[in-house]
Amino acid sequence: MKKSDFKVGQTVYLKAINDKARGLKDGEVKIDEAIVTKIGNKYITVSRGKWDNGIRFDYTNEFFEKVNIGSPDYLLLLDPKQLDEEKQAEAFIKKIRSVFYGFDYSKCDLSLDKLREVCVIIDN
Repeated sequence: MKKSDFKVGQTVYLKAINDKARGLKDGEVKIDEAIVTKIGNKYITVSRGKWDNGIRFDYTNEFFEKVNIGSPDYLLLLDPKQLDEEKQAEAFIKKIRSVFYGFDYSKCDLSLDKLREVCVIIDN
């Protein structure tokens, strides 16, 4: 995502992370809708309703919430479909880790050519 993807009045989505995500069951995700209220030089400000003063997101820091103390509570998303992509990526990473964690070549059943292909993929 980049700054130009956002427009004032646009509906965006906030994914709860860190402390806000505590208490959720494994695999469960909490999403809030918000409206973009301001686009500045460094931050995008969104509001979840009439009484919300706004939450600022730093687009120089991968759209994590800007906080002065502690850790961010939300990650800004343009589309809830991004969550599906995140879940798929996590599943692929888990699968890759399960194959290569504690990798011992002497017990590997991959041919040298297959190992070269894996390295080419990793390098790209």
